[in-house]
Amino acid sequence: MLNKEHAAQSQQLKAIKHLVEQFAHCYNTRNLAELLAICSKQTPFFLWGTGMDEVRFGMEGMRDQSDRDWGQSENLQVSFKEIAIALMGNDAAWVACNGSGVVTLDGQQIAYPLIRSTFVACKESEQWKFTHMHFSVADKEQAEGNSFKD
Repeated sequence: MLNKEHAAQSQQLKAIKHLVEQFAHCYNTRNLAELLAICSKQTPFFLWGTGMDEVRFGMEGMRDQSDRDWGQSENLQVSFKEIAIALMGNDAAWVACNGSGVVTLDGQQIAYPLIRSTFVACKESEQWKFTHMHFSVADKEQAEGNSFKD
């Protein structure tokens, strides 16, 4: 029985990790249809971005944020690593990960070496979907070892 439960849990963890990777792929290729397809339409959807005004709700909010990000950049590439997943039963999971990104603005590449992200995913019709996304970028002016910038 234990092996069967472990195998099922392992499959769920792989599926959720794949969902995070799918998000990066959709965002990098600017594929709005696929991006919206991996977000929940049955459960309220929330997104917090890195900007002061980047608080979005529902599919319209995800669409607005994507349009804004893509409209203000020539290229945008994100990747995630150190993906930690906590399953909450069989149909919900909390995800935390570090990532990085490079955005091209007016021909200049700007690197974001540390993007911290959290996601909440739920299972809908046996498919994992995002219900919550939060992104933050470390403040480059805050010295390592300090809790606050000077």
